[in-house]
Amino acid sequence: MKKIFLLMIVVLFLSIFLVACSDQEETEQENTDENTEEATSDTEETTPDTEEEATPDVPEAETVDEDTIVATVNGEEINGSKYNQMYNQTLLMFQQYGQEASDAAQVKEQTINSLIEQELLLQEAESKGIEASSSDVNENLEEIKSQFETNEEFEQQLEQLKLTEQSLKEQLAYEIKLNQYIEQEITGTEVTEEEVQEYYDQLVSQQGEGEAPPFEEVQQQLKEQLVQQKERSQLGTLIESLKEQSEIETLI
Repeated sequence: MKKIFLLMIVVLFLSIFLVACSDQEETEQENTDENTEEATSDTEETTPDTEEEATPDVPEAETVDEDTIVATVNGEEINGSKYNQMYNQTLLMFQQYGQEASDAAQVKEQTINSLIEQELLLQEAESKGIEASSSDVNENLEEIKSQFETNEEFEQQLEQLKLTEQSLKEQLAYEIKLNQYIEQEITGTEVTEEEVQEYYDQLVSQQGEGEAPPFEEVQQQLKEQLVQQKERSQLGTLIESLKEQSEIETLI
């Protein structure tokens, strides 16, 4: 399960990120509470180390023809091949994070939204001259492969996620560009020690002093979560702005 989850984190990075951005004002407190509990837990419930644990079944994806154009963003076409991959990954993401995946219309809507927002950010990053070198992509790919004992095991997980090595490399290239874009364009995400202490105090008030670990043990992780929250907020605002300025058409 741990290895599967590590691979899912890469290929589902954007979907997870944008789900968190999509309705931030209503869900920020809930997400904060969940993240805080994860940061202070003594067990790794979401990424168990036991490889024997079976991967849960995922509802079959409702695919479309690979050549079907599912949406256009500023004249750039998004085809069925990308849609099918993202649809399957969205199903897995929903299940991994305990969300209801039986509503096909909801999964379809999330898939389309993720593809559109991915294309918007990709266009924006490339307009800034941001690129992903082949060496960086290959280095990240090898890092993922190193998490698996054999190449056969790696290939099996690609098949489960409906990916090829080439499509995974495209996802990795996108992630590299997005990370560079965030570093370059998303500013003001510094977190002060006072903010971290306040965050920790909130945890203590919710869980009780006897249940919360010492501040020093979770200080860095809490700080990283606060930075991510600020990045999500700014990125969500940027995406909405890009949507307003762009020509977007959904075709399915």
